[in-house]
Amino acid sequence: MRKLRTLAVLIAALCCSVASAYDFEVDGIYYNYLSSTTVEVTSRTNGYSGEVSIPESVTYSGSTYNVTSIGDRAFQGCYSLTSITIPNSVTSIGELAFEHCIYLQEITIPSCVTSIGESAFAYCSHLKEITIPNGVTRINNYLFDGCERLVKVTIPEGVTSIGESAFSGCFSLQGITIPSSVMSIGDHAFSRCWDLMEFTIPEGVTSIGESAFRDCSDLQEITIPSSVTSIGDEAFSGSGLQEITIPNGIIGIGSMLFYECKCLVEVTIPEGVTSIGDRAFSGCSSLQGITIPSSVTSIGNEAFSGSGLQEITILITGASIGDGVFNSTPWWDSKKDEVVYLGSMLYKYKGDMPSGTSIDVREGTTSIYSNAFEGCSGLEEITLPNSVTSIGDRAFSGCSSLTSVVIPEGVTSIGDRAFSSCKGLASVIIPEGVTNIGDYAFTGCEGLASVIIPEGVTSIGGSAFSSCKGLASVIIPESVTIIGYMAFSGCSNIKKIVCNATTPPSCTRRTFGSVSKDECVLLVPEGTETLYKEATEWKDFLLIENIPSAIEQVASPSDGKGDIYDLNGRLVRTQAEGVDGLMPGIYIKNGNKFVVK
Repeated sequence: MRKLRTLAVLIAALCCSVASAYDFEVDGIYYNYLSSTTVEVTSRTNGYSGEVSIPESVTYSGSTYNVTSIGDRAFQGCYSLTSITIPNSVTSIGELAFEHCIYLQEITIPSCVTSIGESAFAYCSHLKEITIPNGVTRINNYLFDGCERLVKVTIPEGVTSIGESAFSGCFSLQGITIPSSVMSIGDHAFSRCWDLMEFTIPEGVTSIGESAFRDCSDLQEITIPSSVTSIGDEAFSGSGLQEITIPNGIIGIGSMLFYECKCLVEVTIPEGVTSIGDRAFSGCSSLQGITIPSSVTSIGNEAFSGSGLQEITILITGASIGDGVFNSTPWWDSKKDEVVYLGSMLYKYKGDMPSGTSIDVREGTTSIYSNAFEGCSGLEEITLPNSVTSIGDRAFSGCSSLTSVVIPEGVTSIGDRAFSSCKGLASVIIPEGVTNIGDYAFTGCEGLASVIIPEGVTSIGGSAFSSCKGLASVIIPESVTIIGYMAFSGCSNIKKIVCNATTPPSCTRRTFGSVSKDECVLLVPEGTETLYKEATEWKDFLLIENIPSAIEQVASPSDGKGDIYDLNGRLVRTQAEGVDGLMPGIYIKNGNKFVVK
């Protein structure tokens, strides 16, 4: 983006060198009328050079005009301009007014100036010192961008914002005082200020933009006040910071916020932060310890990869964890090839898993991290303790030898792709506490013959059971209100769907793609056939029937063949699944009641 902007500026400079519009010329300076009494200085065909002194007023054709403005691009690209005198009558300096005046070494901006346009002094590479007058309230975007020899800047009280890339590339800037009136620091505002060693952000600043201090390699110390509530991605990436305290108002640590801060030794993350972005502390080779507060709910990809972490204190009990969060750290490298735990969470299986592996997850484990066993094709059996409450995204994805899994009763959510491509998975028991089945959760589980979605689930994610080619029957509880896009697409062998919802769950045209709707039987609650025949996707089923009701005869559960229903007539098990694992209660099979104790 910055390269495109630079190109556009160069093109504009070339255009200005061959043509300019002006109303009159006096003593080699070109002017344009602003009113009947005022004019602005404008560009001239061959540019300006040497020393230029702008008068307070100019007389032309018998009329006198006050010079009140330096127009946009007036001196842009005047490479031979060495000195400029601006009169007190000037109140505004336009955009790109002195941009690329590479030999302009000093300039005094009159106290009457209240407005300085974007890029007005950008790439004035010999400019060493500047004082912003008191009437200016904003340091505009790119104002001193690329002023590589600028050493000292005075910003007055009253300035409220520092714009995007305002001082970017000011390599020689060693110190700057930001007045208490400033409320925001823009994107890239001080990026690549290599000599900047310390910086105080005043109380009152609420936002720090993306890459604001990126690559400030000598910046060792900075204080972020409690007023700051937003810090953009990469704000301190590549800086020389040694320690940092995140203020209490911050709820998210952005992507690459402290990326490659090789001198960073200490970080304090407050309670209240909910997310740590991708590669936020990646490459912080001097950072040896970190405490992650209990408020954090997500940690991005490679958040701490390549850091010096040896000790991790993690207070969270469940979170969405990205790929390679702690890869290439001393902490991770010291672990054996086995299941690695992080506090009460199963973080990841390290190493190549041998075929025929059986794992008993230790008691007290509360969550299975994202990607924990992803691609572990040797995993055949796993036992999850009742303490587990969440299963993360892709936790068992690609565990092609896993044949069955019992999800503990305390689990409330199954993450996206949690069991995707578990081709050998023949049965899965989803507990009643689950309320959401994530996108692609069981996609590609070709060996799955039937699935019972428990009461309490309200949504089934997109492609949740797509390409489960062995799936023959599905039971959907009354609680489901939404079934996502292509949730059962590619399940061409489904012959029976029992939907216990009295209101047809919301679907899309592709929810049951590839299911033969002229052969598959759709069983729905009595009296709801008309609703289903009018609902999107459901109406395409030709065989819509009522769910069979119960009769009063009590029999043995082993009597005959048939599906199993509860007393409300809802299908709870198919004939193939049998009675094993049923909760105690009274059920119906082949029209007869039986008791499970």
